[in-house]
Amino acid sequence: SLPFTLCLEEYGLLIVHAGLVPGVPLHEQDMLDMYKLRNLADAGGGGADSGDAGGGAHGSGGGGRRRNGSLVPTEDPLGEPWASKWEGPWH
Repeated sequence: SLPFTLCLEEYGLLIVHAGLVPGVPLHEQDMLDMYKLRNLADAGGGGADSGDAGGGAHGSGGGGRRRNGSLVPTEDPLGEPWASKWEGPWH
């Protein structure tokens, strides 16, 4: 029952255990991503998750996972670190 994010407004910080999917509003982020996300993969094909639309992400089968259209969460170590795609809000 602990929160998946900690907000330190006085410092302009939002802390998550693992990561957030860029381009997805905070209230639509998947809790599994906030807990386990490390890398993102191109959803358009090519790469380890092609044809899978994110289904390989954390072994979840994709389901209702949120994504920003071009990037999906992945456990593939060849994916790009989520923070390299994060455009803010800055912390």
